[in-house]
Amino acid sequence: MLTGQEQSASALVEKVVGNVERQGLFREEASAWAGLFSGLYHESLPPADSEVSSAISDLHHLQEPARSALTLLCLGHFSGEALGDLLGLSEAKLAEALTLARRSLASEGSYFTE
Repeated sequence: MLTGQEQSASALVEKVVGNVERQGLFREEASAWAGLFSGLYHESLPPADSEVSSAISDLHHLQEPARSALTLLCLGHFSGEALGDLLGLSEAKLAEALTLARRSLASEGSYFTE
């Protein structure tokens, strides 16, 4: 979205907001944030083989649900319970996903662990 291509970014936001609205997620703030983030995240991620910045590349190469769990946690808008609900993970599986993400990034000497 931060590419300087205003029309593309506007179209993407319109599409995601429309999807969130059709799903009825605007009734609750947490659901709206989750729907917007998830939609933008999935619609705007580059293919795995494209060149992206080092930090984004580190995140991009994490396996799901570790990538989504860490990314959503970093936003700071969700409680652990809300994160687990959003990702369909139990508390134990969420903790496991976050631990996996952190260990994977640390082993790569990632920007996120400095």
